[in-house]
Amino acid sequence: MDVQRGHCWRCNNGPIKENKLSKCPKCSIAKYCGRRCQREDTVRHESIECPTWSPKRCSTCEKQGAKMECNGCCGAWYCDKDCQRRDWQNHKVECRRMREVVRVAAARPSLEMWDYPFYFGNSFANDLLQLQQNELGDSDDADSTNPRWNDVRVWLPAIGDLCHVVKTVYSLPSFYRGSVNFVINDIDPFAMARNVFLLYMMTHVEKGRASNIATIWLSSKLSSDDYALLLKTLSELILMNPGSLKTKSNELINVDECSWASLQEVWGGWGKLECRIGEKGCIDLIMEKNAIFHADPGAEAGFSQHLGTVPKRHSPSISKWFKDGVIKPGSQKEHDLTYYNPTMTGRTKEVSRFAESPAKYQFTYCVRPDCVQYQIWDYMDMAKFKMVDSVTEMCHAFTVHLVTTFMTAALDRRFSVDVHVEDYVKLSKVMKSHASFDRISASNLIDYRNITEVLRALEPLLSVENPHAVILTETMNWTNDIEDALVPSDGFTTLQLVERHAEDTRVLGPYGIAEYYDNMAHFVNYLRGDKLAGMGATGSSREKLPTWQESMERGGLVMRDVRRELNRVVPFNRRVHVRAVNMLRGDVRMLEWYRIPLKPDKLDGNTK
Repeated sequence: MDVQRGHCWRCNNGPIKENKLSKCPKCSIAKYCGRRCQREDTVRHESIECPTWSPKRCSTCEKQGAKMECNGCCGAWYCDKDCQRRDWQNHKVECRRMREVVRVAAARPSLEMWDYPFYFGNSFANDLLQLQQNELGDSDDADSTNPRWNDVRVWLPAIGDLCHVVKTVYSLPSFYRGSVNFVINDIDPFAMARNVFLLYMMTHVEKGRASNIATIWLSSKLSSDDYALLLKTLSELILMNPGSLKTKSNELINVDECSWASLQEVWGGWGKLECRIGEKGCIDLIMEKNAIFHADPGAEAGFSQHLGTVPKRHSPSISKWFKDGVIKPGSQKEHDLTYYNPTMTGRTKEVSRFAESPAKYQFTYCVRPDCVQYQIWDYMDMAKFKMVDSVTEMCHAFTVHLVTTFMTAALDRRFSVDVHVEDYVKLSKVMKSHASFDRISASNLIDYRNITEVLRALEPLLSVENPHAVILTETMNWTNDIEDALVPSDGFTTLQLVERHAEDTRVLGPYGIAEYYDNMAHFVNYLRGDKLAGMGATGSSREKLPTWQESMERGGLVMRDVRRELNRVVPFNRRVHVRAVNMLRGDVRMLEWYRIPLKPDKLDGNTK
């Protein structure tokens, strides 16, 4: 669940003192500001969350409090072996079906990294520290903080865009006295060139230009003032070296020497483009954007579905954005936007190996249709900051707010950023001897590589001293090839979910039913299949399947058990209906991996 601690699970009001919140009597995890919110949340909460966390009901005698789980499917519970034996004739078909899910997950091939540069992510930004829920506990003033946690380190392998870095800095408690060192890397020089370009502006330009920076970050079209700042920044970067950038940024940005040449090629390519709209040889981002959109078979259907789910007051601004890609201040006139944004261009869609240097590519618009700029922030945060009819205006205003906070933090030296254009496996080997991180946020690398393989590369760099240190792994594609994992295939169950959705939201339609579909057993068996593959197994029917507990343990790490407790940094999953603008499918899952606690007899002061 994604409600901030001390806030109501229905209306999100807070913070409220713990003793004033009303707990769900069944699971004791969900909390509400009052009986009314608890009653209104019944349909949603009791669809998935409550059954997951509450005492289990025996599949045979239906007594509450069953402790024995079927190790075959991890989807049925019993009082004892006698109850399990008696239920076998009823259970065996479903049990065998779910065991097949494990074998399918174990045997499926890895996805190929064939894509455009990720100038924008396809999931919104998170605070990757949540210090007050972790290192700082419930501290609310500087005198009560533990100086041991004054400084923290965060590594973002395969970072894509900067939104997580900016959101994490924005979310630092005001009393926090330490600084955050980010290490960011990606194999794509185009994505990293854009990140350094934006970082340089936010650490070097005066705070009064935050609105210009937000427009340059987000919009396909720019004003002459925006474009002048963009061109000035590119010109300065092209003439720099890593040392001069470090000096100019007050030692906040440190780019690896080996990465510099490829970044300069990207900046040089952007600087050479004719961007004045109407001039001879000018790039046409709108035409190129539409070409990418229409070339994607699912894009048009996805857009129609998206428009059908967002609040009606937002539909006109979203339709307009899909036509022109503009995100600007509400007061700015359309006729002021006389330039295209060259930093939206780069290489075409391809396997992420980059045999060619960036300068050899033809620079064209290269943002995926589902990587939508106004979705990089949580809609609930944007709405809380500024609620108007125009989503793009809301997004711009909230981005200006975050950028301003980030620029203030730069002046106070509250963070620094180390930059590498490198594969995460190679970089992990280079850093292994000297780096120790409190958070490692691995994006959705586990959609492309086995979880065990990814964790094997990252685990040596996770802090041994910090008990709150975690590796965060995200999966967006775990439902691939797994029957009934995303939505049920039978019409009757689907109809029931549509009715639940309508009862909870007063909206009738098939969209958003994932929020009411309990697919936890499918997810558990996906993880078991991944564990099986990580052991070198092929998914054969003769192979012994790992248990749920075995699936949560990978090397020296253990996954936070999402069937028993909430994640402590990033929520396991997100509410969909309250974030219609974020275009969530309800299938993204975030896993937290921490070091297996040593037993008391192993704590000899010389552990690792």
